[in-house]
Amino acid sequence: MLQHVTMNTGHLVASPRDQVLPKTVRWLAPMVRKGRGAPAGIPFTITNRGKGTALFRIGEPAGVLCACCWVEDRSAEAWGAMLATMHEIGMTWAPDTRPAVPWLAVLLLPGMAAMPVETVAQLSDLERCLAWALIESEPA
Repeated sequence: MLQHVTMNTGHLVASPRDQVLPKTVRWLAPMVRKGRGAPAGIPFTITNRGKGTALFRIGEPAGVLCACCWVEDRSAEAWGAMLATMHEIGMTWAPDTRPAVPWLAVLLLPGMAAMPVETVAQLSDLERCLAWALIESEPA
């Protein structure tokens, strides 16, 4: 179960793995390995990746910044990096608690305003699909 939190609002949704089709994860896998892609015409770039963690942005200019963590001993550091990013861009509010792993934290950026409405509607699906593709691309 992926804990999907929107950092701007604190809204947390538990997202079961079966909400993302295996064929979607397989389709995204080569793009995730490459560190970038444009599934359904929506560009993404993985900006940082470590054992059990990844940071990626969606859109160009970036409309969403995402942090994903699926290894417990990396969770505090990854969460801290997301909070630091929020502080750097001037956000003074943040969720009180870090979700259990695996988690996906998304930060909606001003670049969303430049995205077509239909793209914005697809973002949460793409965020979760990319998170599962990242999680499943790392060897156990």
